[in-house]
Amino acid sequence: MAILFIFLILENILEKFIPFLNFFDEVLTIFSLVLLVIVRNKLVINRNEIIMLVSFMITIIIGIISNLLAGVRVVPIAVIKDIIQISKFFIIYMFGTSYLYKGITRVAFRRISCFSKAYLVILLIFGLASQFIDLGMTGDKRYFIYSYAFLYSHETFLVSAVIIMISVLLAQNDIKNKYYIIAGFCVLLLTMRSKAIIFMLVVISMEILGQRYDFITKGSQFWKKNWAKIILGSVLKLLK
Repeated sequence: MAILFIFLILENILEKFIPFLNFFDEVLTIFSLVLLVIVRNKLVINRNEIIMLVSFMITIIIGIISNLLAGVRVVPIAVIKDIIQISKFFIIYMFGTSYLYKGITRVAFRRISCFSKAYLVILLIFGLASQFIDLGMTGDKRYFIYSYAFLYSHETFLVSAVIIMISVLLAQNDIKNKYYIIAGFCVLLLTMRSKAIIFMLVVISMEILGQRYDFITKGSQFWKKNWAKIILGSVLKLLK
């Protein structure tokens, strides 16, 4: 599991050197679909799967209606391609939430945590250095900061990777992780992406409100219970 985690974090970088990895998301989708069909030990689908199937259908309907209202000519083959592309998210999410994260052992989780800490420190070091030295890791200048992408093809992929690792550290619920989480926040700031800022605000809000108000689930408990879904959602964001 730790190896798979590291691979997913670095997949976008590895694509530069291993071209066929561009098809990784298609392979993962087929693999997930096969396991969903074959490995199941019951015919009745659970509540989570029903929600995902309904969401999938609603997404398709909204897409078709939007095209019709906008006067876009609906070409059957184009619609089918779009449906296949959209289905990857739902198939992998259904498989992941149903089976994948339940099998993560403490040893694997510890290795994932150690990797996340080390990698976040490396990202921060190169991120800060790239603001003063041209390392080929930055893009346009925004608000006096060069947008940082490290070795990823776009800042978005770096954001997704960092969110995954921060979620792991939050789920570990260890006070010592706060320094690494702060390092991750700094990296997110250097990307200058709005989604990164939004994620940071959500994390901070959940932690503050969770500790202050009883009617809101405590921040630490929220991340501990939902870290796998947060990670999975971020991994899906990494997939094109």
